[in-house]
Amino acid sequence: AQGDEFEYFRCDACSATFFKVNQSLTSRFAGRSKSIPSFEVVDILEKICETMFTKDEFGVKQFEGKKYLFGPGVVDHIPD
Repeated sequence: AQGDEFEYFRCDACSATFFKVNQSLTSRFAGRSKSIPSFEVVDILEKICETMFTKDEFGVKQFEGKKYLFGPGVVDHIPD
């Protein structure tokens, strides 16, 4: 949407979320050949939401009127 200062922020938040989900599932279930019970996946997702999005890892930058999320798994949109 034109003039939407949060356009990139939403994309960055999605990228950060999937980065954390992938990181958590891979570390917990690496090498596992059986399917993962749904309750285990829900448990992991709840822990991600409760503990993994901290101000120590993530923050917000503003550049040319748009807001950007920064942190693990997020592409830096702001030129050096």
